[in-house]
Amino acid sequence: GLPAGGEYYNARIHVPKLGVLFFKATDMTKSLFSDANPEAVNAIGKRATVGHVFDGSAAEASGIGLGHVLLKVNGVECQSADEAAHMIKTAPRPLHLECYAPPKEHCQAVVFASKHMVKYDDKGRYAPQSMWEWKPKYVVIGGVIADPLQMNMYRSKAEYDTAVMEVQSGQTHVSVKVKQFGLHNAVLINDQNGQPRTVEYREKWHYLCIVPEHGNPIKIAATKPERLEKIRMGMLKAQEQFRLQERADREEAQRYAASMQATAPAPSYNASYDAYGSNDYYSQQQPPQPQQQAYQQPAPQQISYGQGYEENYQGYAQPPAPQQQQQQQQYSNSSTPWASY
Repeated sequence: GLPAGGEYYNARIHVPKLGVLFFKATDMTKSLFSDANPEAVNAIGKRATVGHVFDGSAAEASGIGLGHVLLKVNGVECQSADEAAHMIKTAPRPLHLECYAPPKEHCQAVVFASKHMVKYDDKGRYAPQSMWEWKPKYVVIGGVIADPLQMNMYRSKAEYDTAVMEVQSGQTHVSVKVKQFGLHNAVLINDQNGQPRTVEYREKWHYLCIVPEHGNPIKIAATKPERLEKIRMGMLKAQEQFRLQERADREEAQRYAASMQATAPAPSYNASYDAYGSNDYYSQQQPPQPQQQAYQQPAPQQISYGQGYEENYQGYAQPPAPQQQQQQQQYSNSSTPWASY
């Protein structure tokens, strides 16, 4: 059954669209239920669980919130997220919905998203001198359409809703503008007391500085420090996720290396080639080596230039007399290169 301590309630919907997206609770352990008790999440199982609520929707007005579970539609029991979507689309209005809100102490739904002033277009790690250099953005870490180690920035919550709807409908590109940042190995910088830094404009602002592995620092500000809490918690969760991922990758690499070592054939040894197996095996694997011939100094040549003039000079003769031009021309056209000796 469902986790004990939750609240059951009813909702009545008159409009065609409810304004939520349903997921399996077990598919949201890295996003909405990242801090929830695993036993409580498994108890909810495959039931239709609200993973996203659109701004201004009938669901929001009726009190249907993130992490709530849809149990019945017009008295008919609902078993899965797909079944819930089909029943809500085809059932006659008004809809009578029976819902369940899990206990927060065991199954708290957490969304690391809120609207802030941001700056990410310079290399500085401190706030700019002017408040007009900041931009308003809706900041989301992870969520239902992004990796837990990714931060997305939208111009508004409404545009984030549009992106969620388009991604869930299967579109590969969204129609809204989004700025994306990877949080792999990112560092969160606070002041000396471990609190967000502050800057004085017309009023005091508080801001976080996130230094990603690549790119400029990301500064996120708010007029009250508690408004930064969701982003700070999301960043800490991303750092924890990165460490877990690194450890899992190392363990997988170690298991793979151990399995390869266990399945590798044992080498054979002898006195000649203990690292390559037997002598015969080694000789079969190596290409034949060319025979090296010893260099032999050519014998001195006896060159005659006529008129009784002879010079024994290792093949290098003194220039002949002018009347021996024909013999000189024949020697200079020889095909033997000078560098061969």
